[in-house]
Amino acid sequence: MKEEKEKINLGMTSREISDFYMKQMEYARLVIRTSRRHRPMLDEAGITETEVTILNIIDQAPGITSQEIARETATTKGAVAQIIKSLDGKGLLIREREGRMIHLSVTEKAHELVLRDRQEGFEWRRRTRQFIDDLSAEDFRTFMKVMDRMILLMREAEPEQEQ
Repeated sequence: MKEEKEKINLGMTSREISDFYMKQMEYARLVIRTSRRHRPMLDEAGITETEVTILNIIDQAPGITSQEIARETATTKGAVAQIIKSLDGKGLLIREREGRMIHLSVTEKAHELVLRDRQEGFEWRRRTRQFIDDLSAEDFRTFMKVMDRMILLMREAEPEQEQ
């Protein structure tokens, strides 16, 4: 028997809903800013968070195609094509044509950027851990449960587009 969840009417006022949105935006802004500050390599290399994410994927799976990247990242083929064009223009990709398919791998320069990004990512996660350590176990579990639910609701509201 499927258990139905009871919806709770929080009785939120317009002001409370507005506060929720403002806190949500502030949290996202701080996470992005903190991540960026602790990853100076991105600015030095002139690449974006999205570009380094794509480089990481290609570095871990040499020969991957743009279609596979789009599927793995739940991004449109067009968006991936723009990122690949940008990375190629910066001399960070190697393209190998096999019939109609183009297989991607990273240059040595890109591989070094990926390794540096991973190291800076480890450092950023270590620093972030300090914030988590200030939460009680119960607060952390509650936060994670709420985040999981919000992500699920947002994904349901914005289903993946057909590619």
